[in-house]
Amino acid sequence: LIESIQKGAHAAFDVLLGDNLNVNAVWENSNALEVAAIWGNWYVLQKLLDHPDLKLRRDDHPLITVICKMSEDPLQEFCDYRKCFYVLIESEKVNINEKDDSGSTPLHYAVKYRNNEAIRELLKRGSYIGAKSCFNDLSIDGVSPELLEEHFDNCITSNNRKLGDKNFEIIINYMNLLPRLDAPSSSSKVPVKRLRDEMAPIAFIAKSKEHRHLLQHPLITSYLFLKWHRLSVVFFVNFLMYVFFAVSIITHTILKFRESEYEAVTALFGLFSWIGIIYMILRECMQMVMSPLCYFRSLANYMELALIGLSIVTCSEPTYDKETQRVIAVFTMLLIAIELCLLVGSLPILSISTHMLMLDAVCRSFLKSFALYSIFVITFSLCFYILFGKPEVNPKDPATANDDNGEFNKFTNPLTALIKTIVMLTGEFDAGDLEFDSLYNYLLFLLFVFFMTIVLLNLLNGLAVSDTQAIKGQAELNGSICRANLLTRYEKVLTGRAEGASFIVNHEPFRSICRRLTNLYPNYLAGRQIAVLPNDSNKVLIPTSGIFELKELDNSLARFLPLSDNDHDKQKKLLDPPVRFLPCCCSCVTGSCSKMDVRTVKMALMVIEKKATAVRTQMHLKTTEKRLQNIEQKLEKIFEILQHSQIK
Repeated sequence: LIESIQKGAHAAFDVLLGDNLNVNAVWENSNALEVAAIWGNWYVLQKLLDHPDLKLRRDDHPLITVICKMSEDPLQEFCDYRKCFYVLIESEKVNINEKDDSGSTPLHYAVKYRNNEAIRELLKRGSYIGAKSCFNDLSIDGVSPELLEEHFDNCITSNNRKLGDKNFEIIINYMNLLPRLDAPSSSSKVPVKRLRDEMAPIAFIAKSKEHRHLLQHPLITSYLFLKWHRLSVVFFVNFLMYVFFAVSIITHTILKFRESEYEAVTALFGLFSWIGIIYMILRECMQMVMSPLCYFRSLANYMELALIGLSIVTCSEPTYDKETQRVIAVFTMLLIAIELCLLVGSLPILSISTHMLMLDAVCRSFLKSFALYSIFVITFSLCFYILFGKPEVNPKDPATANDDNGEFNKFTNPLTALIKTIVMLTGEFDAGDLEFDSLYNYLLFLLFVFFMTIVLLNLLNGLAVSDTQAIKGQAELNGSICRANLLTRYEKVLTGRAEGASFIVNHEPFRSICRRLTNLYPNYLAGRQIAVLPNDSNKVLIPTSGIFELKELDNSLARFLPLSDNDHDKQKKLLDPPVRFLPCCCSCVTGSCSKMDVRTVKMALMVIEKKATAVRTQMHLKTTEKRLQNIEQKLEKIFEILQHSQIK
């Protein structure tokens, strides 16, 4: 059998195959299918894949083998690796997302060998673009943005109705964004309990400068809409609880320090503050237990721990002086404001996220620039300290050493001089308090005014303006990046993908709740596609025909969010809240839960119209080409007739 495959003896192979030969036999660690893939014998591959007794081993990777050899010249006439590739991807027995020992998929190798034809065909048949190898690289890494955008356009189709009909549907297919369920192996009796990461390809696109613009594609924006629709429950519950805590503790602090006569109101808000503190402690403990390593690597978590500690001290009965209480209360309110600002900036509202990005970009740009120019700030502060600082009359006498009403304006010590110099950068000179008793004092002061106040401050302002203009120019893209990053962080923790994740996410009932809130496929989006009704208020319909897929998860809490009702005649249903007993949390901000945003729908319609125009143009070109060929044939006949008549 192996000899017939290697030598292309198809007649001998057919005789052997018809003689009840074992097609799964292994010879030198290779079977007939693997040998046919290595030699590029497409005829044998077709016959073997059609054979009912063929069983693929876990170590068999015929598709990867063929992709690696598609760029090589065939060794024999019967070898054709391109035909082998199409034979394999058309077969139902071959897993298009098969993985080798390194965890690489056929798409990884197609990208590695820069085979755009193989990449297109694999994407067209639903190859998952978020698969990670053992080298932690995604299969999407290396795919050109143009090719990926072309495929994303092909994932948006319609139901072939007229654009103006009420039942016209925009069909959006997420076959490349949602990982498939791995077939359970015969050796593993325990089902895999780890939740799937569905944001991996989106997170890569958000980080890649070459692919980042694809976040505005309707395929991606609609996918982010669905993920936000699921995880918005967690976000808004946390947001409302934190607002309740912030309002309570600020009101309690103000009433306590004003010594209000309404002691009952003060005590009530104190109770509310303790409720909020308990919620904050439980939230931080949950995050810490779920992913301890990831938790302690975030600066925001340290800030929240400091906020909890200061809040407890603020709300408890003080055992120290009044001034210390005021200082602790001030720092508590500052941390509350920073945390609230970060949460508000994460809201799915474009204007808010844009302003938060501008604030973040300006702060980072200013700190980077000021860190470099701080050399001059420190230098000028020391110069002012030397020239304008008055020496102490009697350093040993504390009464005379501290008796100076103008200490801040006279640069009496290096630290005060540094603070005063930074204040002078803003234009607050107080030059009348400076003693210009020599020409050098005037020259130093004028040099500081020109170089630091006029030049440096305007330079920093110009950098800030340029950053804000750049962010405003791509406000929608930045909003998509913020949402993608937020959803990635939430899903990483809830699915246990964070580094050092705890076992708690892999046990019931917590695992079922997390799966309902994070994973779209298969327990929620069974068909891996949705339909949008642009002529019926942009309603979103999800398929319900694949209810059987829910059983593969061995879920004992299936009633938590059923895929469909008892009406089996319906194959689609409106997009519903992620949890049945809770209303849609995003409805108060973005409208109804079951409606896609207007911009995504318009972009999808533009994609459909662009493809229709391309098809019409292609048909027109084909028609024109046929007409030119007919004209060319008729001209040749006329030329032959003329030649024949001249001969006569």
